Amino acid sequence: PAGSPELAEFFTPALVIDLDVVDANVAALIGRIGQARWRPHIKTIKQARLLECLVSAGVRHFKCATLPELALIRDVMEHTRLPAHVLLAFPFAVEPARAAVNLVRRTNLSLTLLADDA
Repeated sequence: PAGSPELAEFFTPALVIDLDVVDANVAALIGRIGQARWRPHIKTIKQARLLECLVSAGVRHFKCATLPELALIRDVMEHTRLPAHVLLAFPFAVEPARAAVNLVRRTNLSLTLLADDA
């Protein structure tokens, strides 16, 4: 509510996310397409708390385009110990691809890399 001590501590502009609305939107989308068919792209989230909302709703398939996004998924999923699949969609060279594989080694993540060159 306006005037509450919590709001007085915010600097503006500030990003404020209504997690109840996020949960309702996630539930609505899952209701339409199911958990197994949805593969949200992490570049539009980039926040552990929002990724946790997806995981709590049962989402286990994700897409990302960078190593930091892959690390975010790994870190969130590491706490749950649940299996998940990540599609890394970026034209990687050999060394970054190895780095991606190393990021998920010894985790419950399975990884698919999209490549444009053998």
